[in-house]
Amino acid sequence: MPWTNPELGVELPARSAATIRKVRVMRRSLVVLAVLATLAGCQAGGSVASSPTAATGAEPVAEALRFTAAVVGGGNLDAATLAGQPVAFWFWAPT
Repeated sequence: MPWTNPELGVELPARSAATIRKVRVMRRSLVVLAVLATLAGCQAGGSVASSPTAATGAEPVAEALRFTAAVVGGGNLDAATLAGQPVAFWFWAPT
């Protein structure tokens, strides 16, 4: 049975209890994922190189940065060249 949103004055389709549960679980999962990502980013220590000289070979590169990846515009990215620099990766795959 549809219901009318009082703020918008628009009739919207009714949501089943199962749909409402799925939405709540999805929201909670996203919050937990965001908190875990934040905590992982704030973690101190580890084997990450802390200076730009790691890219030149003066210091050993962290194991996590020993990979290459294809770049959308063509070519490859060598992650070791980014050692000691703040970087945000955005992994995307078409479906």
